[in-house]
Amino acid sequence: MMVNSLGISERYLRFFVENINSRYVVCIGGRRSGKSFNVAKWIRFLSSGKPIKVLVIAATFPAIQLVIEDFQRATGLTVTGSMIYGYSCKLNNGSLFQFRAFPESQRVQGTTADICWFEEFLNIPEEVIRVATMSCTGQMYFTANPTRKSKLLDDYINKDGSNFLRTTYKDNPYLTPEQRKEFDDIKLRSQQPNATLYDIFCAKVYCDGEFGDLVGRCFEKLEYNTYSDYLNIPSEEILIMDLAFGGADKTAICGFKMYNKKLYVHTYQYKQGTINAKEQAWDLIDCGFNAYTPIQADYGGVGRQILDSLIMAQQNDEVWTEPELKMGFQISNVIKGKILESIMALMALDGIVIDDSNYNTREEFEGCALDEQQRLKGENDHTIACARYAINYFHAIGK
Repeated sequence: MMVNSLGISERYLRFFVENINSRYVVCIGGRRSGKSFNVAKWIRFLSSGKPIKVLVIAATFPAIQLVIEDFQRATGLTVTGSMIYGYSCKLNNGSLFQFRAFPESQRVQGTTADICWFEEFLNIPEEVIRVATMSCTGQMYFTANPTRKSKLLDDYINKDGSNFLRTTYKDNPYLTPEQRKEFDDIKLRSQQPNATLYDIFCAKVYCDGEFGDLVGRCFEKLEYNTYSDYLNIPSEEILIMDLAFGGADKTAICGFKMYNKKLYVHTYQYKQGTINAKEQAWDLIDCGFNAYTPIQADYGGVGRQILDSLIMAQQNDEVWTEPELKMGFQISNVIKGKILESIMALMALDGIVIDDSNYNTREEFEGCALDEQQRLKGENDHTIACARYAINYFHAIGK
């Protein structure tokens, strides 16, 4: 693979030149295929002539930070700004790059640009893309990993496919032999008889740059141990509560430990939905928790009042007279994230180890599956929800 004086891979440069007059330019590729790097270099080249305004859009502010890192590495330019006021980079010739995350289409209205670049556009709300394209006077560049199909592609890809480029890690001349071997190993693992759904998905999407669907059973790497084994895992434990209020739904409280890229699970509570805050308070006491035990819980839904009552119990002396309950509990909000992304993070672990504390937990993990729309199938996913919040927490602290 050749790299020209612009530092752009030959295949990408040929594609960009051939589509210099195309309204939409779409690059779909696997991980480390160089699509963002090369698009950044190409748009930087386009901005070196007459002054233009370039709007770079990602789905979230954390995603914008990643785009900025790629852009700075590719171009050698410096981006300044803040999450509140936005990020930008102005060139000596007057060209301006603006980096934005728009959670809703109303925020895009009034924004104009000569060129738009939608990074990981499959994660950006469709209405945001639609409004932004109407405000763009020139070309629009779309880059993404093919994690799911989108009807947007039917609108933005020419019938002959001339404005569409699919790439893989083999198209990136900057990868080291060790990095290439890592991708080769993923492909090899996906071809084994015991390959998991996630192994196959990763090879198809991230190695081959093909669209992949996560459909079927999620967790094949399940292991089992005892509560005694769980206690002996030399790692921090976090407690997660998925609270149900009344009805047939279940409340689950699970402990999690992360060790050697495996998630260890213990279930403290799994029972029919809580009737009131005092009942749940006694359940927490029965689990061995008190005011000094940090617990994370999902504050969504009707259970919020119960959670607030558990925290502020000491302010209600006329009701909470029991010494065990008067100090309340230490409960904070979970890191929810997106369901599919957290499920994929769980699938990427080297294993999930479930102890013998509760058969329902084992049943949930063994039966966890995704349907054709990549949504969780079935009704019982209470400990799965706790596990999703746990993996988000461990990732947030760098474990």
